[in-house]
Amino acid sequence: MEQLNLFRQGTPTTHLLGIHGPDGVGKTSLARAAQNLDGRVRVLSVGGPIKQKAAGAVDLPPARVEQNKAVLRTLLRSVGTTARDLHGKDHWLKKLAEQYATLPVGSIGIIDDIRTDSEAQWVKDQGGSVITLYRKGEVPTEAEKKEMLLEDIEADLIVWNDFGRHSRQLEAIAKGILWGDSLQKAERQMSAA
Repeated sequence: MEQLNLFRQGTPTTHLLGIHGPDGVGKTSLARAAQNLDGRVRVLSVGGPIKQKAAGAVDLPPARVEQNKAVLRTLLRSVGTTARDLHGKDHWLKKLAEQYATLPVGSIGIIDDIRTDSEAQWVKDQGGSVITLYRKGEVPTEAEKKEMLLEDIEADLIVWNDFGRHSRQLEAIAKGILWGDSLQKAERQMSAA
């Protein structure tokens, strides 16, 4: 596996990384692991504004929507696609761009829920990179395949998360991505576990 070497210490640029993958594979967990390792990391989300809108529909605070997103997934998809249909294909990208614009210089923005080719292309257009996260044995559902139209954009890196959401191996992957440590080293550590 090649080294991404995305983020060099001390650079004055705001970096951007998008994480793509099936539901429940650990995208948010990887972003949070990176945030715990490096204070420059800010987790951004295409789905954050969608969850806020859905929260009003079910009379829950947004934090409860996040806690119950597996149960509310159909509603979340419906809110997201309906707003896109009503306000234009780039509606949620505009919301994401607003989040990105607030990042301090020198920070690292990690988008934990890249779903569409236009979202992935937006990340690349900002000079960022896209990784795809998979877990062995998990196959995207038909709804996910329809939602994650990434045929035209290749990920800069494909990562296999075979150890769950709270493992040291996931932390090793985050270190490799953040600091340019060899991902081969992280891969060897995962194999040894």
